[in-house]
Amino acid sequence: IVQIECTYDQPSNRRRNPAPQYIEALETRLHRMEALLKVLLPDVDVNHPNFDLGKLLSQMQTNAATRTTGKDVTAGSGRLPDVGGSATPSLSTEKDSLLESMVEAAGRLDIDESGHMDFHGHSSGIAFLAHINTQLSDLLGGDASGRALVKVRAAAFPKVFDTPGSAADSPFDGQTPNTSMLPTREVAKVLLDVCMDDACVLMRFVHRPTFDDMVNRIYEKDPNDFGDDENNHLPLLYLAFGVGCIFSCDLSEIGILDPVVEGTKYFNIGRRMIEITDCRDIPSIQCVIMMVLFLQSSARMSTCYSYVGIALSASVRMGLHRSLPETRFDPIERETRKRIFWTVRKMDTYVGALLGLPKGIADEDIDQDMPTEVDDEFITKDVILPQSDGVMPMILAANAHCRLLKIMAKMVKYIYPLKGVEASVTGKRSNYSVSSSKLREIESDLQVWLEKLPMQLRPGGDTPKELQKVQYLLKMAFAHVQMMLYRPFLHYISRPKNKGCDERPYASAANCVNVSRKIVHTADEMRKMGILNGAYWFTMYTCFFSVITLVYFVLENPEEITSLAVLRDAEIGRELLASMKDRSLAAKRCSVALATLFGNLPENLR
Repeated sequence: IVQIECTYDQPSNRRRNPAPQYIEALETRLHRMEALLKVLLPDVDVNHPNFDLGKLLSQMQTNAATRTTGKDVTAGSGRLPDVGGSATPSLSTEKDSLLESMVEAAGRLDIDESGHMDFHGHSSGIAFLAHINTQLSDLLGGDASGRALVKVRAAAFPKVFDTPGSAADSPFDGQTPNTSMLPTREVAKVLLDVCMDDACVLMRFVHRPTFDDMVNRIYEKDPNDFGDDENNHLPLLYLAFGVGCIFSCDLSEIGILDPVVEGTKYFNIGRRMIEITDCRDIPSIQCVIMMVLFLQSSARMSTCYSYVGIALSASVRMGLHRSLPETRFDPIERETRKRIFWTVRKMDTYVGALLGLPKGIADEDIDQDMPTEVDDEFITKDVILPQSDGVMPMILAANAHCRLLKIMAKMVKYIYPLKGVEASVTGKRSNYSVSSSKLREIESDLQVWLEKLPMQLRPGGDTPKELQKVQYLLKMAFAHVQMMLYRPFLHYISRPKNKGCDERPYASAANCVNVSRKIVHTADEMRKMGILNGAYWFTMYTCFFSVITLVYFVLENPEEITSLAVLRDAEIGRELLASMKDRSLAAKRCSVALATLFGNLPENLR
């Protein structure tokens, strides 16, 4: 008998340890889910021993059913309104339909006693106010458009801001650089830090190391020894001081008792030192951008539009909109060209949307790259160095803001189409409708944008203190786009809903109210954190139109169970704007309009 040894493999009883990459992937997913849950359901504690998932899901389904009636305005400060179309039928399963817009006139042409004309398209706040004022029986005042209220002027800001000037109007002879009005180095540092780190946090168009080097040269050199570089950058320095003044909260410690007056002084000096009608170099365009940052909190939006138009035409003239294969520019110059163009492009999109005016350059004419996402110190004349590990470059937030405004431009194109302009200008009423599929497409674009944000910048994420300001400004900008998306359908909030009718416009109206509440809550959080600044124009106007929306809901739905809470949010928004009126003309205009509105409310709502 042949003896053969038998062997077999016995499975190991030890557990297999998962690969580290697998664990890291799970942890990343968990953190994302927790952050999302914190935003959507801030009051839910999944670790509580009495947590009942089935009960929660049932409650959420009930709330979703309520939302589709167009009456869900119960969103708290932490709830994120529907941005992905969850309150509307699926894009792939539902037939497209047309939603009627509340903005019947596609634009309005205002002519004053002197024959001066101002046109506002139907995406503008003026068009929205005109319709709301009609609906509310002139609660905003006797002027049907409310423009007499929103164009209140403050004595602190002279009428010279109304139109771009020329160096020919300057009292300076241009022979010797005017350095006599420069502040001390200590004051200059404070003002420049505020300008660059606060006012320009989302509008980055300067390479800071290069700018700081130029500041040192201007302060250290004798004015008679200035070369072209120093002379070209001197007006930019004065304008930066002006912006730093109006964006500062308190300058009494450095001897500036009235920042608005001091800022206006620096603005006028810098403005008179450049030929604004002939911008053909980088410092000149940077000067115009700095003027816009100053004027957006101290002048009318139409004035800003004129300055933005100058900056945009100069940018195109210098080829900043093109990705040129030239090697004549070093890395600093190339990145500065990118930053300037995309900053001007953002301003053009924002101001154009607020006024209902067209963009200055078509998308198909642009092939300029986005700015490289590294901090300024990694960009040298010879090479762009890699960003430090674990450190988020601030330009990343500015680029994210730019992508958001691309969605805004798309939203204006499809939600506020040009159709009907001729009829409105001639005084005839013109209705138009919006494709529901386009609305859902833009909702999807916004959701994708939100998901692609770095975790440090997402609402509800673990945000370092130094990034809180930019995170909240992005959150406010995102909500502003949402509000403009849903605003044309706000009138559905007051319409009786017949059985079997299309639910989508009612859901959009509810979303508009929910977003407006979120905007007020966000602004209130910013105030409590000390980062709400009246000089941020889009924050003030966004908050203002949110309050108007909330008051409209309350007046149209006085018996709604949520009306009292909505009115309370409107009061908070009004108080926020009133607290900023002494430092911001935008906030002052809004406060005057809201004082009239709240003063005309029925007795039971005061």
